[in-house]
Amino acid sequence: MFTNASDFTVKNSQFQSAEVINNCYSWNTNDVSVIRNWLKAPDSSTNFVAAYDKKTDGTGDWILSHSEYVKWCQGKHGILWIQGKAGSGKTILSATIIKSLQAELSPGCYYYYFDNCDNSKTKTTARGLLQSLLLQMATRSEGVHPTLHALYMKCNQGVMEPTTEDLCSTLAAVVKDLSPVVLVLDAMDECIEENNVFKHLAHLKDSLCIAVTSRYFAGSSYDVCGKIHLGDAQDAFQKDVAKYLQDQLKGRKLKQELFTEIVDYLTGEAQGQFRWVECQVTVLQRCKTPKAIREALRKLPKTLEETYTVAIKRISESEHVDDAGQLLRWLTYAFEPLSIVQVTEILAVDLREQIFDPEARSLELDTGVYDILDSTLIVVNEESIVQLAHSSVKEFLVASQGQQQLVGLIATNEQLAHSVICQTCLIYLLGFDFKEQTYALKKDYPLSFYAAMHWPSHMRGMDTEALNHQPAHNLAVKLVKDKSKLPYINWIRIHGPEKNWWAVCSSGKNDIAKD
Repeated sequence: MFTNASDFTVKNSQFQSAEVINNCYSWNTNDVSVIRNWLKAPDSSTNFVAAYDKKTDGTGDWILSHSEYVKWCQGKHGILWIQGKAGSGKTILSATIIKSLQAELSPGCYYYYFDNCDNSKTKTTARGLLQSLLLQMATRSEGVHPTLHALYMKCNQGVMEPTTEDLCSTLAAVVKDLSPVVLVLDAMDECIEENNVFKHLAHLKDSLCIAVTSRYFAGSSYDVCGKIHLGDAQDAFQKDVAKYLQDQLKGRKLKQELFTEIVDYLTGEAQGQFRWVECQVTVLQRCKTPKAIREALRKLPKTLEETYTVAIKRISESEHVDDAGQLLRWLTYAFEPLSIVQVTEILAVDLREQIFDPEARSLELDTGVYDILDSTLIVVNEESIVQLAHSSVKEFLVASQGQQQLVGLIATNEQLAHSVICQTCLIYLLGFDFKEQTYALKKDYPLSFYAAMHWPSHMRGMDTEALNHQPAHNLAVKLVKDKSKLPYINWIRIHGPEKNWWAVCSSGKNDIAKD
């Protein structure tokens, strides 16, 4: 059969010519980088890595043998909906599923994490999902899918933004070429456009097999072929708690009777919230005797909200209350993740005196940030990024209950927080040491890029007519009033959309203050 045919192969049971194959991924690495920068896709790999690194060995593996999951895998179509309350471990389950599917289907498994802790809002929209999926599916180290290339050219070689409709149609063409595709969507409840997400994905339903985690049950209009309610998996939850506690309390030489008592008590009180168990472990780790452990168990807060309230109370009674309030504002409303070195810079800004003092930088923040903010509220990952420990922490901080608990510590009013962050950025930009005309900007002033890029956005987030926002307004006027002054010149050069100052400033020693 086909004895005279040549220059073809078979892919997904379809003939494909050599011309198509050669054109699909013919771009070089530099072109891939250009396309990725143009897409501006949110990076969900950070969420996956954080979740998987946090996972205790063996926890969550039960999901892979659940009858509904097995049926969904075998069916290769439709939506598997995994529902569980806040803090029930859905993100860890997503990471478990992704890792398993990647081993079986690579590169046929793709994922996206909706995330309301991302203040840029890109991880809460349907457009962010489409951008991310195109980045994952249509770009590889060796090249770019021709349909995405065509969209790039249609947008004047990246000068213009693609429409959401164009992103959707391009993704459909890519998925058809890769079919079958398995997609894992975590935290659908944190998406502000759930209906739009499924409207876009509906066009791809014949080529997609989708697993979704959410706090809420699926809408009646969705093509759901299987449901898993985490509240029904109490035995699996208890085993996961036992594995987690065994790992966290290893080395304590607890008698089996006491360890079983701890597991039973925490499992019974957790109400299915693994996050609540995590928060209580630090208390138990401080207890040195069985009597102290049993007394601590008796006094543990009953809910996540109560747990966070206790943490805030501890902060309010500490000597770091002002620094803690400043950091909570930033971690709740900053537009980018913050590194430890950036946090060091933030704490060196005196809002009352309106000065940035490099000599006030903390010398011990690498190990001491948990002395400022309780570990139930924040986490520092392996890349030294400081962030709120869970989406429920942010929800607590901005909720009315949280505001009542934070009186005297931190104003969680969004406009006021933007005002304070804006002031911090402007004071920082106005406070560079210009006696040194050459310096490695990212190394010596690690908050400079954030401050230059985002202070206008924070100003837009506040009511400029309100009297308590006047300091930010005055600082902005001071920066831009005299365009011959070095602070203004350096701000323009760091931000500089008309020149590639970012790349220049990022590379070693540079004479940024000259010209």
